[in-house]
Amino acid sequence: MLDALGIDTRTESIYRMLLQHADWGVAELAASLALPEADVRQALGRLSELSLLRPSATEHARLHAVSPELAMESLDVVSYGVRVR
Repeated sequence: MLDALGIDTRTESIYRMLLQHADWGVAELAASLALPEADVRQALGRLSELSLLRPSATEHARLHAVSPELAMESLDVVSYGVRVR
């Protein structure tokens, strides 16, 4: 789904897990996917760069996955040189 954005399968797996388990943090994601926490943090950084994650309104240290539909709309807007926030 996200390979057109240059996202590898590991990063996409992390994104999908966050869509299913919004309350999970790095430790839970790493354990569930048998990945080092450093790899999860790197993938979260990439997802944030692409606006596929957003900061929680209530917990500043937590990120939430943006629905694929909203993320793609946002990326379409950015690709035309206009960013809506």
